[in-house]
Amino acid sequence: MLLLSGYVAGWVRGFPRWWWSFPLILIIFSILVQNSVTDETWFFGMQSSTRLWGWMARIPLAAATLLALLISFFTRPYSSLLQGIWQDPTRLAFGLYSILPYFTIMYFDETRGYFSTPFLIVSFIVFLASAWFYLRSANPTSRLLILLGSAIGMITINLTAITIYWNGRMEAWMTTPARWQDSVYAGMMIILLMAILLVLPVIVVELARRVRSLQSPMRNSSA
Repeated sequence: MLLLSGYVAGWVRGFPRWWWSFPLILIIFSILVQNSVTDETWFFGMQSSTRLWGWMARIPLAAATLLALLISFFTRPYSSLLQGIWQDPTRLAFGLYSILPYFTIMYFDETRGYFSTPFLIVSFIVFLASAWFYLRSANPTSRLLILLGSAIGMITINLTAITIYWNGRMEAWMTTPARWQDSVYAGMMIILLMAILLVLPVIVVELARRVRSLQSPMRNSSA
């Protein structure tokens, strides 16, 4: 409910920088819930027993979006949405950055005991602290470096821990023991992909801004 409230409040207020941490989190949460089963639970007047939540899991986000649309019907804050991206494309990177804790949990999903506990705690603290510094920073380049540095740093540490944990381990569902080389290769690909996804939207918008700034003098001279 707290996430949905922040989602609606940020929408109505014109999509401030902190709002971008909500959409992807809520979307992923809806996807996770729609593929899960809970016994004898009432949800928005509907009951789930032995069936998957399915489409019912999308109701909270859909209802919050509809509520935000109704509240902002007359104010129409959507120009602020586009202007915010145009002036500060790191907002797109921040939106992607907000879902990294989900993937951190997935890294340690099949580990046993309390092996993952310290890594999860440290990761969440670092992600929250980095998000706070991002929101406090006034420089777009610094904002992007904060997100990129903390993401690469924590993912590298967590993947190193996973590599050490699984190296030589043989589980019932495995045909051969796990090799650290395979984990390192997969980890490098994950880090590279994550870095590209964080930086690419910023580069695309920045290039578009530069092209437009170059076109403006040409139009003025031709006029």
